[in-house]
Amino acid sequence: MQVFKSFLKILNRNKISLIVYLVVFMILLISMAGNGEEASYKGFQEAEISFAAFNEDQGEFGKYLIDYLSQNNEKVEIENDKDVLMDAMFYRNIDCVITIPKDFTERIVAGEKQALIEVSKINDLQYGELAISKISEYISAVQIYLNCGYEVSIADEKAREQLKKEGKVLLEDGSQTVETQEWVYYFSFAPYIIICLIMLGIGPILNVFSEKNINMRNNCSATKLLTINLQKILGCVVFVVLAIIVFSVGSMILYPEFMFTIKGLIVMINLALFSFIALAITVLAVQYAKNSTWLNIIANTLGIVLCFLGGVFVPVTWFGENLIKVCRLLPTYWYVKCIESIQTMEDGAKISTEIWGYYGILVLFIIAIFAVSLVIAKGKQQKI
Repeated sequence: MQVFKSFLKILNRNKISLIVYLVVFMILLISMAGNGEEASYKGFQEAEISFAAFNEDQGEFGKYLIDYLSQNNEKVEIENDKDVLMDAMFYRNIDCVITIPKDFTERIVAGEKQALIEVSKINDLQYGELAISKISEYISAVQIYLNCGYEVSIADEKAREQLKKEGKVLLEDGSQTVETQEWVYYFSFAPYIIICLIMLGIGPILNVFSEKNINMRNNCSATKLLTINLQKILGCVVFVVLAIIVFSVGSMILYPEFMFTIKGLIVMINLALFSFIALAITVLAVQYAKNSTWLNIIANTLGIVLCFLGGVFVPVTWFGENLIKVCRLLPTYWYVKCIESIQTMEDGAKISTEIWGYYGILVLFIIAIFAVSLVIAKGKQQKI
């Protein structure tokens, strides 16, 4: 196990720089995940309107309407003076002024729909139109329940309940929008960190073993070439497993309730498979990287390109169809697709055929990249 011990010695010699890399990358990962949570898509959110309202209605619906509008908007108390109101709208202190006439309730009960309320607004602001739209929706809903024989207070209550309901949004492929869970950001941004960490951790060690003099000494030694390679593989696997453990511990600290579930195990398998893809990419990159400087350049460039086109940094739905076809050739694309499928799983459900398919694709990437690396390495070996 001399080669394996040498691998560990080189790793131990570089431990300080690796710890620095790890700390920086973990801070970066947690901050990226935190920023993703803050900027996550939470569905449609209505704009808030600031309005002034003057109720002259002698019935009940004037008060009900103002209460309804005040639920998700800001009602501003202001003097009922034309000049004061105009100044407030000019300086954008309020978006519109709503004046409810004396016969408002009477006209609603009578079934009238046109010119029931006066809304004063600035023409270039959309908020005034939004206020008119909200008022029209409320009046239409109330009149439906009044026509069904409900009393005024009950009609108001049921209209509000009806207007609170939200419709489900279906995407073009027939899937529904899902609120992004917190753990998704952690594991979605992980590929960039994994690629950089493994390439900068294992790459320099493999570079040492690939030096011409050391390579020639190994070829002349009593140890078989297969044994040497197996010991180097063992060292790489140990490093990758340690990296996976570090990411697992980090996720367990941040998301303990999720990680100790079936879905947590499934997402860790996905991360483990991608980690070995990163290892395969590292072995391939070492064939061309002459030193650590080149490894740094390759690691950061590959990490950014793979993560950008793979849907880690931005959703692939933002891309055109032709570019998405290119994205499908990248392992990060399938890693992210697997994360999306895991998110839509029900708690306690078994691994779906779709997720098994993504696992299979990631395994094929591992085999393919390692195969290319071995072919290149063998060609270089024959030239020595």
